[in-house]
Order: sequence, then C-alpha cells, then structure tokens
Amino acid sequence: MKMELSNGLDVWWDGQTRVYVDAPADFRGETAGLCGTFTDNQRDDFLTPQGDIEQNAIAFANKWKTSERCENQAQAEESRPCETHVQNKAVAEKFCAKIKSSLFASE
Repeated sequence: MKMELSNGLDVWWDGQTRVYVDAPADFRGETAGLCGTFTDNQRDDFLTPQGDIEQNAIAFANKWKTSERCENQAQAEESRPCETHVQNKAVAEKFCAKIKSSLFASE
C-alpha cells in the first residue's frame, strides 16, 4: 500500500511489518524519530526526544514509545554475525578479505 501525502511525503507499507518513507529535499534536517534526522550524518540518526543520542536501535526505539502501556523491548545480547548466521560465514570472509587486503592498508 502506498500513500502520497499533501506535504510531499510518500509512505509505503508492505502490509505486515515494514514501512518506507520517502521525503523530498525540503525535509532535510527537519525530521526526527524512528526514520532519523535526514542530515546525511548517520551519527545523529538515533537522536531521542530528550536530545541524547542512543548507541543501539532497541534502546532508541524504546525512547520513542507513544504509550506507557507498551513494554520496553529487551536488549538483545550482542553476538557476532558469523556466529549467528553460520551459513553466511564463508561469503562474508571472502568479501572481508578484500577490505583487509593491502589495497586498503595505511601508507
């Protein structure tokens, strides 16, 4: 489902769990919340309503709750991606080998 809002925002919903928002350039630096700040600076995308910057997505989302009836989501334990998704380990290591090569070594 797609909605085109009068202010220029386009919102798509997959009918289940994902929402995509497309904002015109006029919104640059004028947004906040779960979609980020739209400043081209990923470091400030987790800006909370209190003005601090969270370090992970779950803590960030918990700060943007609109109802206290919603329980906070628990923090997932940190895990290494190759341990969680063993089936992808060989491909990941192949791609990471390029980054770790002498091509990207400091001079």
